[in-house]
Amino acid sequence: MAVAALLLREERRGAGRLATIQTGALLGRFGPALLAYSGAQLLVLTLAGIEASLTHASLAGELTRWDGQWYLNLARHGYPSSIPNAASTLGFMPGYPIVIRAIQALFSLPALPAALLLARAGGLVSTLLVQQLTSSWWGDQAGRRAAVLYALFPGAVAFSMAYSDGLFLALVLACMLALERRRWLAAGVLGAGAGATGADGTVLVLAVTVAALVHLVRSRAWDNRSELRCLAAPLFCPLGLAGVGAYMWARVGSPWAVMETQCRFWGNRVSPLATLHHYELYLQFGGRNLNLLIGLLGVPFVIGTRYLILRADTRPPAWALMWGFGVTLACLGSSGLTPNPRMLLLAFPSGVVLARFLRGRAFLAVVAASTLGLGLVSWWTLGGHILP
Repeated sequence: MAVAALLLREERRGAGRLATIQTGALLGRFGPALLAYSGAQLLVLTLAGIEASLTHASLAGELTRWDGQWYLNLARHGYPSSIPNAASTLGFMPGYPIVIRAIQALFSLPALPAALLLARAGGLVSTLLVQQLTSSWWGDQAGRRAAVLYALFPGAVAFSMAYSDGLFLALVLACMLALERRRWLAAGVLGAGAGATGADGTVLVLAVTVAALVHLVRSRAWDNRSELRCLAAPLFCPLGLAGVGAYMWARVGSPWAVMETQCRFWGNRVSPLATLHHYELYLQFGGRNLNLLIGLLGVPFVIGTRYLILRADTRPPAWALMWGFGVTLACLGSSGLTPNPRMLLLAFPSGVVLARFLRGRAFLAVVAASTLGLGLVSWWTLGGHILP
């Protein structure tokens, strides 16, 4: 018995040492990303608290500005039963509010804490997924740098607000990682979830389809029919968008209710000359419209980062480029959107391609500039001066 007890004790010690080693390895791998993400969220929360104290507003009000109130209303009350002649929750996809309700049911939380918890958790998961994906393309060091840049990007303010971006990007990036590892069914299911959460789910369907077609050609599926399982991804991915359309058709009589509401009351119409029109508006305002200025500063950033991606000796896969370039084109071609920091964050991998080229002091300088940008964008966003 004494020998058995001794062996059991040694076994437990060994398991404890193994767990410590594994934890240390994970912290060594993801430590910079976790530190950057925690610091970014603390910065935004601190600025929100200062803004709230200066304006005698509530912290909750600061973190639910802009679309945040719409998402909370949708989580609390659902969609209207008909299309009203005014802006309404019909302009927003249901994925984020559905998960908010699930968190409320599981943990007995009010809607706002559940929404903020989900946004921050989604942002953290997406940060770690950015590192995983970028590491597979450009190496571990570039992956760590990419995760830090992503966590500190000015558009990351949305991860601190009651916005769907954290959940949406986590689903998109998880779908990409599944494509990378040829987990076709998982990619399709994750893509369907993303399609029910964000309007850019259409671009993801195209990217997933490209991934399946490329695999069919490279694997010579006509000679090896087992490779046809890659078709599960493009078959399942559109189901999220289709499900939302079917629900809207049954509830309010139009499968395009979300798009119609966004177009009519938020001005999100497709226009090939949208960016030129935004420059024209900026000049008409005499260069004093901060919201337009921040968005239009994204245009040279878009041009520069796309050039770097095409110049890189090792490029991301075709489907990842399809997503990044597709989201960018959708933004540049919308009369209601500009390539502001939040939109640029969606266009992964374009926003983190600098991690492929920058090292040492140059990288630290970009990190410092990005952190300053995050602080300024957060201050202006929480103060109601610019859109997130």
